[in-house]
Amino acid sequence: MAILATSISIIAAGIGFIKKSIPTTMISAIILSSLFCNIVASSVSVTFVLVSVMIVVIIGAVVAVLLMNKIEHMEVE
Repeated sequence: MAILATSISIIAAGIGFIKKSIPTTMISAIILSSLFCNIVASSVSVTFVLVSVMIVVIIGAVVAVLLMNKIEHMEVE
């Protein structure tokens, strides 16, 4: 669950970075966390929970790499 929370926060930071808005970051974090909290709470199958967590972790890793590249590009110029 800690990995899921970290991935959700990275995705929310990516959305906020794209929109250049702090409120967008907070709203997207609340929406994403409530969405996945409901998925975990209502899921009967452990497999479904693990698959959804792995998908979020992969998306979070991709967003983290994209953000690192954008920040590196900003520092160079």
